[in-house]
Amino acid sequence: MQSARTIDPPPWIGTVQARTVFAALNDGDTRQTLYVGGCVRNHLLGLPVSDMDLATIHPPAEVIRRLQNAGLGFAPTGIDHGTVTAISDGMVFEVTTLRRDVSTDGRRAVVAYTDDWRKDAERRDFTFNTLLMDPQGHVYDPLGLGLADLSARRVMFVGNPADRIREDYLRILRFFRFHGCYGEGPPDQAALAACSAAAAGLQTLSRERITQEILKILGLERAAETLALMDDAQVLTKFYKADVSRDVVKSYFNLQTRYRAVDVVARLAAVAALDGELIEMNFSLSKAQIHFIGHLSAAMKQTQSLPWNEFHVRQLVYSFGNDVTVQVLLLQAAQIVGRAEALLSLLPQAKNWHPPVLPLTGADILAAGIKPGPVVGRILGQAESWWRAADFEPDRQACLLWLRQQLPGSVV
Repeated sequence: MQSARTIDPPPWIGTVQARTVFAALNDGDTRQTLYVGGCVRNHLLGLPVSDMDLATIHPPAEVIRRLQNAGLGFAPTGIDHGTVTAISDGMVFEVTTLRRDVSTDGRRAVVAYTDDWRKDAERRDFTFNTLLMDPQGHVYDPLGLGLADLSARRVMFVGNPADRIREDYLRILRFFRFHGCYGEGPPDQAALAACSAAAAGLQTLSRERITQEILKILGLERAAETLALMDDAQVLTKFYKADVSRDVVKSYFNLQTRYRAVDVVARLAAVAALDGELIEMNFSLSKAQIHFIGHLSAAMKQTQSLPWNEFHVRQLVYSFGNDVTVQVLLLQAAQIVGRAEALLSLLPQAKNWHPPVLPLTGADILAAGIKPGPVVGRILGQAESWWRAADFEPDRQACLLWLRQQLPGSVV
């Protein structure tokens, strides 16, 4: 395999950890293991590199043997599909054996190992993800397409888009994510048509896989535009409510970015019209994320007709927390024409105000002569409502005075 381009090696290639892994997986100057995919793509685009993915001709058992002989750590994280995680002084490398597909069903593939770099490239998703690089900065383009498409910022499936999608329906969502992240100009029409035609295949995927991909899309700088493109292709029918205004979504996402409050779970809730049941049915979220969406929905319902001032912001923070309150303000600002600036002026209060603790306890009520039981909680709730209505200003002495007034003859 001849290199297609030579570049100055990036600094991370020269680290001791990287050199140690490559020395273990290559015999001398042979090209048995190369960097592949995202790290090559991002480096060529001048973007940050996070994941270190390697492709190798060695079967997984041989990879493990070589890592052990070099005294390196490893974990068989994806051993069933040929991936071994190599660990070198805290640095992680995902090492995957070259593969060719034997059969696929749209969710998982039966593969066979190979030493043919082109065969491995032919089973990958997009042309620019087939690019390879060695430690000397030689870039390899096994299909002769990746560099040109990357340079033009074109997201192109390897081979026939319909065939690639049938191998794994998650590639529908990945196409839109990669276009939103790397693409310039309109998307490839053949790819777009294939995604639309195969959209029903998304129903065969696990909620976990869909959730991971959708949250990544929602985190894109161009998330609103990407979602609109997906909606046009009819791949969002499960959760993108038809009555949700695209203009509101775009404004909301832009406000999140402007005020450094991007929250992908809040974005998911917004495009699903705050329908927590719909979201829980179609996505695999943590309990904390589900709780957040529930609070966001409840807070939005409470504030639809509020006049909005600092008092109301403090009340909302006390009930739902700072993060929910910030998102409510931003979403309300995106929805209500003419009031945006007034709402946005309250953001510092929403972000920075920390609610105090009610300076009255159940012990105080018991000390006033009330017997243990439900009445204690009822009185405490009344005290809290009074204290909140007074904008949290009454201190402990004022609260005890209120309690004496409610309970004539008490010893408080």
